Parts: sequence; C-alpha cells; structure tokens
Amino acid sequence: MSPQEYLEMSKIYADKVAKIHPNSDIPPYMSNTSDHNNIEASKEIIASMAEEPEKYKNFKFVSGSEFMFLDKESSFKFPGFEAMGLGFNPFDAELNQRIQSMNPPELIPTIKKDGGIVSYVHPIKNLQGNGMEPEFIEYLKNKGVNSIEANYQYLSQRNDDSVKQAIEESHRVAEKNNWFKTGGTDTHSGNIFGIRAKNILDELLN
Repeated sequence: MSPQEYLEMSKIYADKVAKIHPNSDIPPYMSNTSDHNNIEASKEIIASMAEEPEKYKNFKFVSGSEFMFLDKESSFKFPGFEAMGLGFNPFDAELNQRIQSMNPPELIPTIKKDGGIVSYVHPIKNLQGNGMEPEFIEYLKNKGVNSIEANYQYLSQRNDDSVKQAIEESHRVAEKNNWFKTGGTDTHSGNIFGIRAKNILDELLN
C-alpha cells in the first residue's frame, strides 16, 4: 500500500480505538512503516500529518526502516543481520547520505542519534542464521543494538508452537540485556488492514 493509504487506514483504526478507550493516557494507535533500507515513506507520512495534525490526533506515527547490515569482518558464519531502526530522524542529512542496500554496522550510531532505537528483528527465522546465540547477542550489543523483536504478529505463524517458544526466548534475551522490546507484522505481500488481520485485531480489541 502507498504511504497515504497506510496513513488513512491508520487514522480510521486509531479513531475506532479512541472511541472504545476515550480516557486512556496511551495513544489509541501507534505504528511505523519499515520499508527495507528506505526512509522515504516516513518522510511522506510525517509531512502529511504535519499539514493536518488535528485530523491525525489519535494516531502516533513512528519513523522506521528495516536495515540490512553486513559485517564481513565478523567471525560469524552469517555476516549479515537485519535490524529495525525506529524513532530516528528520517530527514537527517548524514543518514540520507550513508544509507545503502547493505549497510555497515557503523551506521547504527547515526540511526540512534537523538533517541532512535535499533532492534534485532526476525531472531527466530531460519534466514537469521545466528539466531539468539549468546555470542551473537553480545556482538550485537557491542555494535550498538539496543532492542529485540519480541512480539510476533506474523499472521501465518501466530499459533505455531516453535514460534511461541522462540518468542519466550526473545523476551528472556531482552530482559537479560535490558533491551527494549519491539513487535512486527512483516507484511511483505499482505496488508495489515486486510480481512484476516482485521479479524485478529477485532478479536484483540474485544
């Protein structure tokens, strides 16, 4: 979906939640876009919200991108890993100049500048060959990673026992290392506002 479509659907959902929980101090709905190695959607959404802040008052947007990092000098069998950058400034000149399809881990401090978070994502997927091995987690900490994806909302894997066990492990990793916990849907070919997703969201709301 386009950034504008995402924003409009987020507004509709946020307004719906606001009616159900009118007195909550928590933002009715908060989410981010996380295209791979691309921050253009975040720029477009922030600009649109700035033009009509009252229209989007119930929706809190968080800038994001799923960065691929490649460290050929690491001693690990799989030298690459994916990490979600969240809450960074997508208009930062240095970030815009340095972002690549395969980023060196040295980009992490730039993403974290001004309070951004860098979250190790998909730690349970087979393609992330280093998983949650203690040595790899320590390596990520040394590179500046300060969060882990611990809340999986992948629709196709929601009730898989192995996924549930891995989620528990990711929570343990977060707590042991005092890391922030993030969640994701990984909707590469789907739509978080599709029928199946809507049924699950309605179930959670009720």
